[in-house]
Amino acid sequence: MDSYSISLNLNSKDPLYQQKKTILESNGIDVSKPFEITENSPLPTGLLSALRVNSMTNAELSGAVAVQGGRIEAIRADRQNAFGVENQKNALSSLQNALNNNGSSFITVNQANPALLQKTNQEINKLI
Repeated sequence: MDSYSISLNLNSKDPLYQQKKTILESNGIDVSKPFEITENSPLPTGLLSALRVNSMTNAELSGAVAVQGGRIEAIRADRQNAFGVENQKNALSSLQNALNNNGSSFITVNQANPALLQKTNQEINKLI
């Protein structure tokens, strides 16, 4: 079975870094470990959630905190009301760009074959 991995590197210089890191940790999403992409499985939910958290703007983060009563650690990374449609599009576009360009400053793509990358891109296109 074909597979490859994607690693995420949070930008520690991002002014929202600590808040994003807290959200990921409180949701059990460990971005220090790579996400495994396999031929016959959908994109990992944790990867999609991590991409969405990383794509959050200050306004989205403030809205998510307001929704959760101001307790940032209570934000669930998979909650639809914490993320807008634009956030999902930005998150998936960042993944697609990284796949097409052999990585980015935030996303590292490891040992991917072209056929599986194409399949992943097709799956992303359905979600955008």
